[in-house]
Amino acid sequence: MTASSPHLLFAGCAMAVLLASPPMAAAAGPSRPEPAARRTTVAKAVPQAKLAAVMPEQIGDWKRVKLGNPLTGSPHDVTPAMQAQYARGNERADVELIDFGKAGAIAFRTVQGEAPTPAASGTADRIVESKGRRVRLTQQDGHGSASIVFANGYSVRAHGRAPVAPSALQAIVEGLDLAAVEALRAPLR
Repeated sequence: MTASSPHLLFAGCAMAVLLASPPMAAAAGPSRPEPAARRTTVAKAVPQAKLAAVMPEQIGDWKRVKLGNPLTGSPHDVTPAMQAQYARGNERADVELIDFGKAGAIAFRTVQGEAPTPAASGTADRIVESKGRRVRLTQQDGHGSASIVFANGYSVRAHGRAPVAPSALQAIVEGLDLAAVEALRAPLR
């Protein structure tokens, strides 16, 4: 995990808490079969065409120049479900769609509980409320990123390859088909 990916940090912390807590079954005594309505099922793989549809060919004046699964090795511990690269003149932004599963859903609830950070705060890592969603903006070593975590465990993230303003990266993640991301799976609990 890198310091430039705070939503991954949230997901990692949430996963550590889950792994460190005692199993519920041990504390509850002998196990009983779960009612059918509460059973979890293994999710089916999402078709690549559905994942690719999240990444439009153009977002404002940013044009998609690459699309793949994955394009390159990810700097994270998780392989993105889909990646794209967008270009605007000499600027480049890498965009990732990552399925964190339940850890992502926990990170979503954590981010929802955080108060938006005032724009004038000057912090390198802040959360803004935009279009009914919480967007995490990060600026570190001249590089920025913008990310949104969803209740269904998915996350979208745009990272500038060259100094790209966080506001431009925010426009990229908000220009993705976010309704399609939410439709990939029902919210996780």
